[in-house]
Amino acid sequence: LCAILIAPIHGAMAAPKYEFVDLGTIGGSESYAEDVNEHGVIVGFSANPEGRDHMFVYYDGRMTDVGGSPLPGDKEWTSVAFGINDSNIVVGYARSGIILDGHCEVMGRG
Repeated sequence: LCAILIAPIHGAMAAPKYEFVDLGTIGGSESYAEDVNEHGVIVGFSANPEGRDHMFVYYDGRMTDVGGSPLPGDKEWTSVAFGINDSNIVVGYARSGIILDGHCEVMGRG
């Protein structure tokens, strides 16, 4: 997975500079960045080693799996982060293989 980071350049004539960054995965074969906030915190989802999607937070060069199941033994758990605001509040979706209802997840980062 690669993300494009835009660094603001001051001045009327300056063109924005872009940098491609390989974010990696949380152990699976693919990952997807969904949003980035003004602090450079990136959220999205990545396949884990078992091939299940888990939401991640990427900051300061490190991808962290924050989408694990709160239910012991739940191998079917999937989660996706869709967005992050400038207060570092993450919103996404999670679904369990044990509980058949999906639900919205909102997390804060202090």
